[in-house]
Amino acid sequence: MRLTIAYDNNSVEEGLAEGWGFSCLVEAEESILFDTGWKGSDLKRNMEALDIKIRDIDAVVLSHPHWDHIGGLPCILSNGEGLRAYIPSGFSRHYMEEVGKHADVVEVKDAVRITDSVWSTGELPGTHEGELIGEQSLVLKTSKGVVALAGCSHCGVDRIMEAARDHGELYGIIGGFHGFSDYDILKGLKLIVPTHCTQHRLEIRERYPEATREGGVGWKIEF
Repeated sequence: MRLTIAYDNNSVEEGLAEGWGFSCLVEAEESILFDTGWKGSDLKRNMEALDIKIRDIDAVVLSHPHWDHIGGLPCILSNGEGLRAYIPSGFSRHYMEEVGKHADVVEVKDAVRITDSVWSTGELPGTHEGELIGEQSLVLKTSKGVVALAGCSHCGVDRIMEAARDHGELYGIIGGFHGFSDYDILKGLKLIVPTHCTQHRLEIRERYPEATREGGVGWKIEF
């Protein structure tokens, strides 16, 4: 299994577009794009630079309905073929219908299998700026153990980790941790990659220097 971050606020390689949002390609039994960032043209530019072909993507998973995670979807839909789109049930009916004109929509409420090694946590309840929001993350069954891949963690890093542990021993977590500061719950993880909206990266790195990696556009890992 291989992961490549294709959209983020920061980059780890020169020449890649940076922008507020997140997107990560998961190459397992199928090619799965988790979130699509904000600006489709920048997402496409980064994917081309990283030798990722949109037509080879089998499925798109949207974590939650914020603009910086779904903005690039039209670019993927217009350039992809035979796509499945896994969308939390909290999205509007109209949005589901519009995406359904270009892809096979799978409405996600509970945990669902995407491939043998990739699962959705299901739509986990959370809040953002006082509003209720549902968010799904990915659970990746790798050769090292289970890895959680999160968009913003509005539902709580603890809740995502708990859902991931339903699938086995948790090896690591990657993605946006928003305002997360309960650092003790990360103890024992072998891989911590805070990205995108994580507000306390420095504190996480200082607490877990051996496990923490600096994520950004172009960051890759293979299990």
